[in-house]
Amino acid sequence: MNVDDGVNVLLVDDRPENLLATEAVLAQDGYNLFTASSGEQALRQILKRDFAVILLDVNMPGMDGLETATLIRQRERSQYTPIIFVTATDVNGTQLLRSYLAGAVDYLFHPLVPEVLRAKVAVFADLFRAARALERVGAELERRVEARTRELAAANVRLQAEMGECERMQQELRHSEVLAALGALVAGVAHEVRNPLFAITGTLDAFEARFGQQQEHQPFIAALRGAAGRLRQLTADLLDYGKVQELELAPGALADVVSYAVRECGPAAAASGVRFETSLAPGLPPVAMDASRLQQAVQNLIQNAVQHAPRGSDVVTEVELVPGEAGTAWVECRVRDRGPGFRPEDLPRVFEPFFSHRQGGTGLGLAIVRRTVESHGGTVTASNHPGGGALVALRLPVGKPPAPMPEPASPSDPPAERNRPRRSRRR
Repeated sequence: MNVDDGVNVLLVDDRPENLLATEAVLAQDGYNLFTASSGEQALRQILKRDFAVILLDVNMPGMDGLETATLIRQRERSQYTPIIFVTATDVNGTQLLRSYLAGAVDYLFHPLVPEVLRAKVAVFADLFRAARALERVGAELERRVEARTRELAAANVRLQAEMGECERMQQELRHSEVLAALGALVAGVAHEVRNPLFAITGTLDAFEARFGQQQEHQPFIAALRGAAGRLRQLTADLLDYGKVQELELAPGALADVVSYAVRECGPAAAASGVRFETSLAPGLPPVAMDASRLQQAVQNLIQNAVQHAPRGSDVVTEVELVPGEAGTAWVECRVRDRGPGFRPEDLPRVFEPFFSHRQGGTGLGLAIVRRTVESHGGTVTASNHPGGGALVALRLPVGKPPAPMPEPASPSDPPAERNRPRRSRRR
């Protein structure tokens, strides 16, 4: 047994026979007995361990018991250690007072009565055990408090994260509701605009048939044709924006959609003097998609990149698998041009409806892309590439169909409009 695991008792006496006798009496009680033949040895023992009680001879050569007791009391860790003075001589009142002032709690006289000695030591041994037990309880309580504090701190962090996630989800819900309402609004506006547009174009056709050969009317006819075309494009975009959630989902390969979109944009790229650089990672898992809608969105991004890429530069399109949180995965498509990129102050708003009208676009192209991707359960982001140019990345989740988005209460399209070929949209 480790001597520090039990009750330690220190016996101090300059006479070996007294030490042997005291040890013989106390040995049967299972204490850890330590001996010292001088005050100096006793002080060295005190520095090594704690004692339940010290039996200290008063009359020792050199440093006597009173001096030793005084030094023991000066050490903070042993200032309350019980000291029982042991002597073979009578003690007068003055000596007794000095002994108690030096820190004695009791006196024993030689020859020692074994029963008395054992009883007195037992009292202090019990107190020592109780103090040690309290220390262990206090340490355990402190450990539990610290552990509980850490748990509460961790729980608070999780709660804050959950509250943040709830707030994010609420914002996304509000955003979806706003988009749904906006979709209903723009679809309704598009339907209302389309009828007078048919009347305008019909009247223009009749006017051109009658007066188109007259030189003075041709600039006006061309201007009206251009305006009618832009209005027709805007009407089509409005209708697409209003019904973009109407998806027919099936497992498919995003790489195939991207390859098709790149081929479709090939003639425009060649006419603009722009080259394509395409990288499609092999073995990508399928994602739930409406291939026609998604192809329109990807083609829109590629055409945007071609429009803003300098002649002789590259448009880079990449598709690869990227990890998500909690073991999820995404298939990501990135389209990058070498053009001027986005203005930093515009980045938070590039996907908003009607924010951008660059190069004659209707301002709905990127908004339609976002609605298409988000209705697939994915995300789309825009940034400026460190090497120059704009970078747009869309991600679709692997192995999880998207949750349905709120449906706008838009009017139904007539058969002619539903059968209209889907065309790519510009920014």
